[in-house]
Amino acid sequence: MRISWKILLPIAVLLLVGVYSYYRIPWVDPPQLTVAALDKTHQVKSYRFRVEARLFDLEREISLSQLEGERSPEGNWHLKGQMTG
Repeated sequence: MRISWKILLPIAVLLLVGVYSYYRIPWVDPPQLTVAALDKTHQVKSYRFRVEARLFDLEREISLSQLEGERSPEGNWHLKGQMTG
């Protein structure tokens, strides 16, 4: 059985591009990224946010928490929502 260059060449090129892309993409360190994001967040005077946590299994979805909040320019915090303990 003989493999044609018309088939082998595109496969080889795709493989090389994939390997190059894999090693070229910089990896993100989640703890370091979290610290940097929190540092930048604390530098601004005011912001709003929404956080939602849900748990999924095969049959249903369980809502763990839904929070909305803001930090005012004066530094006050306002939170609204619910958390399941």
